[in-house]
Amino acid sequence: MRVSFLLILLLPGAAVAAAPVPDVRVAIDVSGSMKQTDPRNLRRPALRLLTGLLPEGSRAGVWTFGQYVNMAVPWGRVTPAWKAKARAEAGRIHSRGRYTNIEEVIQKAAFNWQRPDPRYARHLILLTDGKVDIARDAEVDALSRRRILETLLPQLVRAGVRVHTVALSGDSDRALLETLAAETGGRFAEATSAADLQRIFLQLFEQAAPRPALPIEGNRFTVDAGVREMTLVVFRGKADPPLRIQPPQGRAFDEAGAPDPVSWYHEDDYDLVTVRAPSEGEWRLLTRADPDNRVLVLTDLRLEVRELPTALLAGDPLPVQAWLSERERRITRRDFLELVRFTLLDRQGEDQPPQEWKLADDGQANDGKAHDGIFGRRVDGVAGEGEHVLLVRADGATFQREFRHVYRVLPALLRLQVEKAGEGFHLGVVPERLLIDPAEVKVIREDTGEPLPAAGEQGWELALPAAFAGKTLAVRIAGRRRTGQPVEARYTVRIPGAPAAAAEHAAAPGHATPPEAQAAPAAHGEAPAAHEEAAAEHGNPAEAGPDWTRILILTLLINLLLAAVGIAAWLVLRRLRLRRQAEDEAALQL
Repeated sequence: MRVSFLLILLLPGAAVAAAPVPDVRVAIDVSGSMKQTDPRNLRRPALRLLTGLLPEGSRAGVWTFGQYVNMAVPWGRVTPAWKAKARAEAGRIHSRGRYTNIEEVIQKAAFNWQRPDPRYARHLILLTDGKVDIARDAEVDALSRRRILETLLPQLVRAGVRVHTVALSGDSDRALLETLAAETGGRFAEATSAADLQRIFLQLFEQAAPRPALPIEGNRFTVDAGVREMTLVVFRGKADPPLRIQPPQGRAFDEAGAPDPVSWYHEDDYDLVTVRAPSEGEWRLLTRADPDNRVLVLTDLRLEVRELPTALLAGDPLPVQAWLSERERRITRRDFLELVRFTLLDRQGEDQPPQEWKLADDGQANDGKAHDGIFGRRVDGVAGEGEHVLLVRADGATFQREFRHVYRVLPALLRLQVEKAGEGFHLGVVPERLLIDPAEVKVIREDTGEPLPAAGEQGWELALPAAFAGKTLAVRIAGRRRTGQPVEARYTVRIPGAPAAAAEHAAAPGHATPPEAQAAPAAHGEAPAAHEEAAAEHGNPAEAGPDWTRILILTLLINLLLAAVGIAAWLVLRRLRLRRQAEDEAALQL
């Protein structure tokens, strides 16, 4: 099998640019609110995992921030000594900071990022559970936030920095964090709890400093002759027994009985195991399977994938291109590539089977040029709102490689939110900032043709009178997506409650008022120069009762009509009676 890899080394191919060196800066919030959002201080093992996986030779540094900003791990070249320092400093992460000085930590972490440098892939990972908070003065905080967006963010964009943001609570400034990620091409992640941090940091590591990986199926993976070193990331539950690893030959081993070429780092929720010069053949993880387990390898044979989006609109196409490279040269030999199967898998949730497609090098379906060693596929109409895991795999006769990418599918370009406000209603229109820049689009009210007024950086808003209860309001969005594509779409929202005329009589005293609407458009208009209309009405507005006003009016009209008929009949009878009386008196006179 080693002979086959010597042959691969001799394969001619197209030269590709040397991969830039990762430069990763990490900013960790240590404000006092973290006592509630991260009571177990799971930022510590999450940071140890991230720094432990960084490849030697890359650049990295760690900063903590509250009222003050401290360089926890000095920025520099990643070495075994640097990793040991990072591991020790992670244990000092606390939750005693008084404020949340996001502006200063960005300034200090980006201290030497003034201009772009193609030698480095620059990434800033920012974790916080709050908002910009540097003083007890709202105006001071607002000015700091504005400087982040108007001064620091353009500097980061010019320097080619990707900002990945993690919101650890619902109190985080989501608009700010999403904007930082969207404007720089980074990823925004929302942790539902601190327990998610370790897995999110693993995913962000794969964004910032990707390493070749081997696919795991049923806790089994195959090591080939080209692998010089492998690092296993294995997650465990509290009730799981200690991890044991079964090599191709010999007995299984655990942390206590690990052989000399194995280094083992253990945390409560995961194990990080590095094996130098692993033996060829099938390995097994003797533990519960977990979709986030990884086998990361050092090898000259790499699977490369063209840059992929971090967010898509439901229905968007997803183009994928991948190729194999050996020592920074793309492999183009057809007789070799004919033995390799390139596949694309899309997973959403553990209980759903993945969708699978084959990549081809035939010049069709987003492949580009035929037989150039680049295999492509265009997935049309991505569906399934939420987080997706994309797996690109190359399976050869003697090796396997895997590339993993996490992205989100959003249902619409806007989120429409209706709240009761006094006698009327308040409509908030919140942009999906990962897809659109609010400055590049207009939101127009369909019934009047007027643009909705902007609500600062939050989106757009509109006050509606009580007469809109029970009605449907439509808005249109027109402009450009962050991708540069023109877009025009229509969204509708139903205002909660019964129509105003009926509301006065609809409910007996003491009954609950209609619930608030939860309006979110479910369709989008997307495609260059395309116009697509669709609408979705959400929430559960109260059903309108009988129209008592109309019933009352009809009853009154019927009573008036009956009264008129009665009066007319009485008059007729009275006239007849008077006439008969007159005739009788005349007869008596005769």
